[in-house]
Amino acid sequence: MGKVVFHTGVANKVDYIARLVRKGSRQGARMVVVCEDPAAVSTTLWGGAPVDFVVHATAQSDAATWLASNVVLMTSPSVPGRDLSRDVLVNACEAWPEAHAHYLRVIELVGQAPGDVSAGRERWKKYTAAGVQPDKLG
Repeated sequence: MGKVVFHTGVANKVDYIARLVRKGSRQGARMVVVCEDPAAVSTTLWGGAPVDFVVHATAQSDAATWLASNVVLMTSPSVPGRDLSRDVLVNACEAWPEAHAHYLRVIELVGQAPGDVSAGRERWKKYTAAGVQPDKLG
């Protein structure tokens, strides 16, 4: 199990994810992003400056695109029959990612809404119960 970092107080998860993906891509990281609206993240990645575009796949992408993409955008941390071998998991959903141990780094995004904050606290507790000491950013 790698490092787990909580980014808290995130005002706009879609924009925040796009920034993380762009930064990770520049560093050569292979990423899985689990979020409520992968289409909005994809639109944001397409809508920036051409130099900011990041090749990405979704759960619906064909197998060749999936394998060629360093970034996969999904609503669930698993897709049957697809290889999720990536370095980084970005979790922007309220659910705790049971497959967290398969990643070198997990970035947990916690928004500002009360429900998101309480879900973030529950995820933190599950990590510590699993023997992982998360860090907090923000």
